[in-house]
This record gives sequence, C-alpha cells and structure tokens, in this order.
Amino acid sequence: MKGKQFGKILACLILCTGVLFTCAAPFASAQNGQGTAENGAASSASQPAGTAKQTSPDSLAGKVLASDPSSAASPVTEEPKEPAASYRKIFSFSSDQLFSGIYKSSEFYFSVEKYWKTVYAFARIEFSVSPLIRNVPASLTFFVNSTPVSSCKVDYGSGKTQVAYIEIPVSALKTGYNKLTVSGFVRLYDDNGCLDDFSGANWVNISKNSLVQVGYETVDARQELSYYPYPFLSSVDGTGKDCAVYVPAGASGEEMVSALLLRADLGGKTDGEDRISLKELSQYGRDGIRHRVVVALRSELPASLAAAEKQSSVSLQKNAAVFEAADSGGETLVVTSDNVKALYEGAAMLMDSDRVSQEKKSFACVKAGSADTVIQNSKLSGLVANNYTVQGITGGGLSFIGPFHHEQEVFLPLSGGFILSEGGKVVLNFRYSDNLDFKRSLVTVYWGNVPVCSKKLERSRAGGDTLSFLLPSDVVGTYAGSIKIAFDLELEDLYCTKRADEMPWAYVMGNSTFYLPVGQGSRYSFDTRPYPFQKLGLFNSTCVVIPDSMSSTELNTLGEVIAMEGNGVSPYGSLSVVRASKFSKANYGSNLILLGTYRDNKVLASLNDKLSFAYVPGGSRFASNKQLLLSDDYAADIGVLQLLRSPYASGKAILAVSGSKDANLAAIGSYLSEQTKRWTLSGDAFLIDSDFETKNYTFLKDQEKKSPSLGETLQQNRSAVVFTLVSTFAMLILLLAVILVILRARRHRDEENK
Repeated sequence: MKGKQFGKILACLILCTGVLFTCAAPFASAQNGQGTAENGAASSASQPAGTAKQTSPDSLAGKVLASDPSSAASPVTEEPKEPAASYRKIFSFSSDQLFSGIYKSSEFYFSVEKYWKTVYAFARIEFSVSPLIRNVPASLTFFVNSTPVSSCKVDYGSGKTQVAYIEIPVSALKTGYNKLTVSGFVRLYDDNGCLDDFSGANWVNISKNSLVQVGYETVDARQELSYYPYPFLSSVDGTGKDCAVYVPAGASGEEMVSALLLRADLGGKTDGEDRISLKELSQYGRDGIRHRVVVALRSELPASLAAAEKQSSVSLQKNAAVFEAADSGGETLVVTSDNVKALYEGAAMLMDSDRVSQEKKSFACVKAGSADTVIQNSKLSGLVANNYTVQGITGGGLSFIGPFHHEQEVFLPLSGGFILSEGGKVVLNFRYSDNLDFKRSLVTVYWGNVPVCSKKLERSRAGGDTLSFLLPSDVVGTYAGSIKIAFDLELEDLYCTKRADEMPWAYVMGNSTFYLPVGQGSRYSFDTRPYPFQKLGLFNSTCVVIPDSMSSTELNTLGEVIAMEGNGVSPYGSLSVVRASKFSKANYGSNLILLGTYRDNKVLASLNDKLSFAYVPGGSRFASNKQLLLSDDYAADIGVLQLLRSPYASGKAILAVSGSKDANLAAIGSYLSEQTKRWTLSGDAFLIDSDFETKNYTFLKDQEKKSPSLGETLQQNRSAVVFTLVSTFAMLILLLAVILVILRARRHRDEENK
C-alpha cells in the first residue's frame, strides 16, 4: 500500500514537471520570435487536406506549365520595324538572371511616364543555354503586366548567346511602372528516360545586356500642373542641365525653405547626374535657362510674371498661387503668395504626387493649412509610418514555383541611415500546394542575409498559413536593404515524376506586413547618409545656417548639398533656414547644416575648435591634424565636408560644408552633382582639392553604449527569465523525486536485510 501511495506521489511530481515545462515553452518560443499565438490563429483559415484540388495562385506559372514547349515558335532574331517616334527610352537589365531547375521566372520593371504618348515598345532578350540540353522541351515565355505576349523555343544550337525580340502591345502598357516577366521551362532526362530534376545542368541564363525599348512622343505640359516635374525634368533631359530654381537675393528663411524643398525634390528625380542650379532671381531671363522654377513673394516677382499672376482673382494674403507661364522663351513654374508661410504650402503641393496629380489646369490655388491637414490625416505619423506591405513594395504577391530551394528579395524603401529599433515584426500570410514532403519543406525569412526565423510547412495549413515573429535582438540596431523570403519545396518520390500538374508552389500574399520601427544611432558617417538629417523620408529637425550674404557659388553649392541630404524627401518634415547672424539658442536643438567659409559664416567660425579639419587663425587655410599634414599652399586650396556631434544638443549632428575660398565650395558642389560620386563619400570627413582629387577620413568614434541596469536587463529578457525560473523549479522537483526514490529503495533494502 505504501508503495502504491509512493508511486502516486512520484507520478504527480512528474506530471507537475511536465505541466510546468509545457507552460514555460510559450515564453521561450515568444522570446525566440516564433509567434505561436499568431500561428495558432491561422488554423481557423486553414483548408483541410483533400477537400479540393489546389491550384497554383500564379497564373503565369500555370500558363507556362500547362503549355507545350515543343509547340512554341522559333525566336525572332531581328529587331522589329517599328513606326517612327521622336524620342526613345532604353531600360537595361541590371544583372544576369540564371534560371536553373525545372521552372524559374524573373521580373524586370520599366516605367511609362504620364507625359508620354507611347508609339511602340519591344524587348530584346539575350540568353544562353546549358550545353547539356539536347532535344528536350524547353521554352521562354514573356508576360507584360501578367498578360502573355510571346513564347519562343530554346534553340540548342552551338551554345552561343542567342537573341529574341518580343514586340510589346502598346495596349498592354500602363502609366507608371510596368512589369516584364521572363519565364523558363527546362527539364532534362536521364539514361532511363526519367526526369533528372536534381541536376544543375538544366539552366538558361538571361544576360544583363537584355533591354526594353519604348518609343514615344511628348504632350504639351503647359496645360496641366499634374505633369510636374515635367518639363523641368524629363526622360529627354534627366539631369536638369537646362533647369534652375530661383529665389530672391536676401530671401527670408521661409522663402529659402520652400526653394530648398523644391530643389531637393527635383534633385532626387534626376537621372545619374544632378545639374540643376539654385540661383538668385536677378538672373532670371538673363542666363539662358529655359526651364525655370521661381519661388518668391508676389512683390518680388519680375514684371512679366507678376502680370501673368494678376490674371487670377485668387486672394494671396493667406493662400499660395502655383502656375505655369510661358515667358522669355521657356517654361516657368511660379510659386508665389503675399505671405511667406504660404509659399511652403505651394511647394508642399508640388512635392506631393497624390496632390499635384489632381491639378488638371495650369493654375492652382493652394489653401493655407492644407499641408497640416495632410500631415494629420496621412500615414506620416506613429505606427503606420513604419509599416510596409508586400503589395505596397512589389505591387502584388510573391510566387515560388517548382521543387527545391527558392528565394526572393523584397527591397525595402529604407534609406542607408535607417537603423532598426526594438519591436520590429514580420507577419507573412501565405499558402502552398498540398503535395509536398512536409517532413522537409519549410519557409525561412532573412533580415538582409541574416536568417531570423523558419517554420515547417504543414499539410493542414496549406490553404492558409501565417508566420508571425518579432525580429530578434541581434539585428536590432542594424540596417538591411531587403528582407529575403525562402521556401524549400520538397517532394516525395520526385524522381521520374512527369506530371506538370504536380509542380509544387508557394505564394506569399500581398497583405503580408513588415513593421520596422526606426531607431537612434550613435554613429555619424557618410555611409549612413542621409541620417540624421533625414528620417523616415522626412527632414529630421534640420536647420540650414547660411551666410548673411551669399555668393552665386555658395547658393549653387547649397543646392547640391540639400539635394544630397534631401534625396527622396517628402515635404512634411522639419526644415528651417537661418542667416548666420540670426543663429540663436532657438536653433540649438536641430541637426545643423553649415555652409560657407571661415570669413562669411560666423557660426562655422565659432565651431572651429570642434572641427576635424579646422582653420588656422584668420581662416585663410586649413590646419594640419592628427591624420593629415597639410602644406600651406595645399591647405589654402581645398574644400571639406565634415560631420561632428553637435555641442549644442545631445544626439544632434552638424554637417559643415566649408572651403578656403569660393572656388573650393564650387568643387564640392561639382563633385556632389554626380550621384555615383556621392556614394564614394565615407567616414565623417571628405576632402577635395583643386584637381578634384578626393580623400575620406574617419575621426569620430562610435559612442559607447551604456550597459543596461539589472532591472532593464530583466525587463528586456523577462520571457527568458520566466522560462529559466520555471525550468529550475521543475528540475528541483525532479531532483526531489529522484532523492525520494533512492531513499525509498534504501529503506526497502534495509527492511529486507532485517
């Protein structure tokens, strides 16, 4: 009886231990980012296996797999004779695309501008095939915006590079981004006549020399503001070499802000090289520039533009007028008002594509306060600002077709200055075929190239599955330009499978979301540009400090600097401009951009002892420092970009754009005008001499991270702590049970010995 009672006690102890481990497991799972609660909820949307035959959600793959490659026509190898067009645009592929395995596809995006009247379009595809492919059905199929436009056989020939021309119907194109999909279907046979799907020899390579060409005419943009930034920037001139933004001499801070916002906006839309000028209004009509953007109070407008504005009955005491005028042999866009604050309203409207697209006339009245309304009612605040969807980024879902390993990258719309904060979360909604080997099939998500979470696929959830997890702590504080999604789609008894309708697939739905809150970094470097001057696509409490009187060189260099730091910026951030003599404590809490020489920018001169490249007394040249010994002549003929931590406010930075004289500032502006050269900037100091020789330096060290307190550590790792405590308690119970067993056995042995 006593033995039975002891057995019951022991069983209870073991049972309690199991319960404790079961209860503790979710804590550990949540800590590791597995999202068990969300995954469990997905079962309600699951489709039971065998209820209905599943088909691939990707119509492209379905059409390719259902087709007979042997019936495809031979490729067209001569460029089609298209109707004449005044202009053409060529879109080149960025890299080779290798198709290996049974079925693969690749997507290429090209744009059709709203001011185009498209005349023709065609694709030129260069490709090569594996020399092991012999008399096996193989083909390439081409889709434009998911509409099939052509198919061609893969010619086995001599293994040399082949060319196929594909005419694209104009009716298949749309304004904005268009998607050309190239799909390949290639299978090999072994000696027994079975499909050798495990071989890596069945490949087709799409060359980076492939292209899409579009011929077009242009519309008369003077009739609608909605065409902005055309004609000031266009596919005919993507550099803006014949474009300038004008602002009055001695312009107020508000006028300068509006002009700089438009300068940054236009600069971010240039193609490879930014040759837009920032000029004083006194140069208007005298400099030969044809495409002009004028930002000024109505009282400061040239007579011809003021006369054009008087034709309107709009009150400009609070509102802004934005209109196009044909004046002095070119196109002019005017942003004006009687109120300097209203100028910003006009600039913001032009920069906001959703707002400017509504302006179907050449004149618009922008009401005061409209920018505030947009900010309050838009996605620019709080949680939503950090949320991205697969649909929003790629235009649709993601398809994975065929057995084995497949990867696709979702390139995130994040600047290089982005730093991931805590609380980042990924929610993938997806489905997949139910013919997989579910013992070996899984999905994996990567932050850049770092794997962050995996999940086995389950037959019961094939019709609707979810993977939800928090981004782990080791990627917090890092930057990644993409999230990579990989599927391993394994089949049972794959060898000698000949039925295309059994092709495995997976599909990530467009409503899958990435919540990526931005964090604060301690490192200031050109490598993380445009941080900290831009954050979440907005100017981040940025104040530009300029000389009281600016030369044309300083003004134009300022335009290049603001175009670099404001690349891709939205209009609703925090940007201010102040003359050096008006700089005060009210500006201390901002990230500062200082431009000028020692003699004409007093704020720059006052910070001389803080600069990595400081001036000698008097400011005639730069002084040597711990990293570079400067000769006097050389030091008097260089320009410097340098970052430093602001002495005025913790967590703020300063970008000093300085030179020994105006010519050195001009060299900086000229260098920054080429976008490829901007990306050569690194470290926190950049030097350029009169021969355009450049050097990068690093002076700033990363600020030491403060070690968290015991309380903070426990809070951050509370799930792991709970799991550890529960596990420890469970082990103690087990130990107690073992001790009781030993004691019981010893007592029983002693009794028998008696």
